[in-house]
Formats: sequence, structure tokens, C-alpha cells
Amino acid sequence: MTSRAEGDPRLRLAVLGSTGSVGQSSLRVVRQHSDRLRVVGLAARGGQPEDLLDQVREFSPRVVAITDASVAATVRPRLPPETELLSGEDAAVRLIERCEPDRVVAAIVGAAGLPPVHAALEAGIDVALANKEALVVAGGLLIRTALRTGAAVLPVDSEHAALH
Repeated sequence: MTSRAEGDPRLRLAVLGSTGSVGQSSLRVVRQHSDRLRVVGLAARGGQPEDLLDQVREFSPRVVAITDASVAATVRPRLPPETELLSGEDAAVRLIERCEPDRVVAAIVGAAGLPPVHAALEAGIDVALANKEALVVAGGLLIRTALRTGAAVLPVDSEHAALH
């Protein structure tokens, strides 16, 4: 992996929920700032496999995570050989470990977004949080983890930003 320390100055991003509206908006920002941002991981539930494949072709992430294992099996042969594919309920958590992002955009809907957000914060990785359910379910835990590890929780959705 080429890290920022090895000469690539761009911020490495993992986008969780990449085929949803916040994920797609995040990728638009990456397009506009490709000199400063690089996608190293994409995660999706699997409901829009063609959209995810388009994202993979455009952004060339090192790691892709798909929650739905049956969708992952159909996507696998269509991925570039250098792209690692993870599948299953914990795929987004494993993606964070494998692609080593500098920042995680957390846009997975519902309580399913909690484990990867916690994993990122536990690893000291800043999280751009668009998932309000994670804060509702475990806000105290997430904030304590962020304070302990030095990671930042950055609000990116309208409700979070208003509170922030």
C-alpha cells in the first residue's frame, strides 16, 4: 500500500454506505478534490451492485466490502484482480482494518453502522459521521472511545451539523 508517508499526500478515505445518497455525495467531493483525497475502501450492503462496480472502476479502491454474501459472489468476478473483496455482516469492520484509511465516512444506515464506526474510532481513525442511529444507540461509548484514542467525530449530515 502506498501511504501518505511514502509520497502520496492525499487523505485516504473509506466510504461506508458508498451507494447511498451520503456516500454518493462524498464521492462527488472526492472527484472535485482528487488532488487531496483518495478512496482506499468502499462498503455497501449490496442492493445496488452495478453502482458499486461503477465506483470501483472510477476510484480503484484497495478493498471493497459487501454485506450481502450472495451479491458479493456475483460481484467478485467483475472486480479488478488487485481489489480485495470482503463479504458478510462484519465486512465493513474488516475493511477498516485492511485498507488503513486516514478518515472513514460513515453513511451506513441504522444500527448496522455502529460496529464499523466503533472499530474506526478504536483504531484512532477520524470518522465523518452521517449515521445518527450510531449516536442514538451508543453515543456515550463512541464519544468516550474517540476521546481515549484521539480520533475525531465529524458531523456530516444536516442534523449532526446543526447540533455540532
